[in-house]
Amino acid sequence: MTERLLRPADAAELIGCAPDTLRRASDRGAIPVLRSSGRGDRRYKESDLWEYVGGNPQEDTRTRVEAHYVRVSGSDQKNSLLEQREALGSSKSGDVYKVYSDVGSGLNSNRKYLAQLMQDAKEERFTVVRVVYADRLTRFGLEYLQAYFTACNVQLEILEDKRFKSSHEELVDDLLSLIASFSGKFYKMRSVENKRKVLAELDKKLS
Repeated sequence: MTERLLRPADAAELIGCAPDTLRRASDRGAIPVLRSSGRGDRRYKESDLWEYVGGNPQEDTRTRVEAHYVRVSGSDQKNSLLEQREALGSSKSGDVYKVYSDVGSGLNSNRKYLAQLMQDAKEERFTVVRVVYADRLTRFGLEYLQAYFTACNVQLEILEDKRFKSSHEELVDDLLSLIASFSGKFYKMRSVENKRKVLAELDKKLS
């Protein structure tokens, strides 16, 4: 029997990830890529895709229990939190264990409810993690969270993809995010240094 070869969009949908995540995984060799005979477009074997995510969820005999994760960057975006919750709730196909909600940057790895989500995944309190967009979980390193959930026997499902971005646009976005992250750390360091200087000067005047 000939194995199915899937186009990138279909392959990403099959394993519940964004096409950009699939492309990055294949670029670093985590998923084998075949090329079409005509234009040399990417194609993926279904078996390679299931191996990457830890097995076909259709073969999972466990009762489906979902965990929903929603996030916004600031408190002024609470309407987006509600929209994400509604989108996940209206498309659910199993019981929902819990909705985990964070307000904070996607660059911040110390989010309270993301940490709780990961701990509950480790304890197998649900079988599926669902988000509306991939960047609600994280701006960088989505593949590592994917691998973590797979190791916990939990599937990650992403409801929607944002519009396709070229490699150039994606690189610019990543660079801007990194600059923003390092700028915040730099100003924080500078603030600490200024406080130390003020305290040192005060100590000299008092001594």
